[in-house]
Amino acid sequence: MADRVLLLVPLLIVGCALSRPTARQLDVHLEAEIWLAAGQSNMEVFADRPPRGAEHVEVQQFGHDPRFNIPVWTSLKRAGKFSAVAGEFAATLSRLRRRPVRIIAAAVGGSDLACWERGGDCYEDQLGRLRAAHILIVGVIWWQGETEAIIQDPAPISTYAKRLGCFFQLLRSDFHAPEMPVVVVGLQRYCEERSEGGTATACDEPSDWQRIRVAQHAVAANLPRVALVDVSGFTSGDLHPIRQYRLIARLLAEQAAKLQ
Repeated sequence: MADRVLLLVPLLIVGCALSRPTARQLDVHLEAEIWLAAGQSNMEVFADRPPRGAEHVEVQQFGHDPRFNIPVWTSLKRAGKFSAVAGEFAATLSRLRRRPVRIIAAAVGGSDLACWERGGDCYEDQLGRLRAAHILIVGVIWWQGETEAIIQDPAPISTYAKRLGCFFQLLRSDFHAPEMPVVVVGLQRYCEERSEGGTATACDEPSDWQRIRVAQHAVAANLPRVALVDVSGFTSGDLHPIRQYRLIARLLAEQAAKLQ
C-alpha cells in the first residue's frame, strides 16, 4: 500500500503542474486590448509571414499608401501585408497577457516628429481617423527619430526631447487615457557607410544620432509610464535592421506587459 502511495505522489504533482495557467493559454473571456503602433519606416515594413499566435490578433492599418490600408478589424493570419514589428508585438503581448490583442499600425516612412504633432499631416490623417472613430487605445509603441538624426538640422534636434514628451501627452489627451503606457524603441545602431545587408569596417553614426538617442532616454526617464527599449547594442548597423525586428517586437511586448 505504501508503495502505491509513493507512486501516486509524483503523478499528483505532475497533474497539478499541468493544471496551472501559463502565458500561452489564452483566456477567451477577456476582452481584446487595442494598441497603436506608430512612427516611421521601421514600424511600417511588412512581415514576410504572420507570427506565431497570429490567430489571436486582429489588425487595422493606415499608412501613406492607401493600397495597403486595412480599414476594418481583420485577423492577422489573413491580413497579408502588415507591419512586421506591430504584428510580432501583438502576438507576443497576447501570449504574455493571456488575452486577444488588437493593434492598429499607423506608421509613415520618412516622417519626422513634426508630422505627428498637432496640425501635422500624420496627426491629421493617420491619427485623425482614430480620434474620429473614438477607438479606445490602451497603449502605444513608437519607433521614430531617424529622420531628424540623418538630416542633422540643429533646431528640431535641440527641442526633440521636449516635443516628444509633449506628443506622448497629446496622445494621452486625445485618447482620454492619462496613464496610457508608451513603449519607445531607442534609435538602433546605424553605420552610415554600411549598405542594407552589407558590411562596414567601422560604424560611423551620423553626428546627431546619439543626441536623438539621448533625448529618447530622457523622455522615458522623466515621463511616467513611458519605457524605452534600447536596441543599440545588438542591431546590425542597417538603417532598417529587419533581421532583428522579431526580437525588438518581443522586447517591446515585455515592456508593455510590465506597464499594465
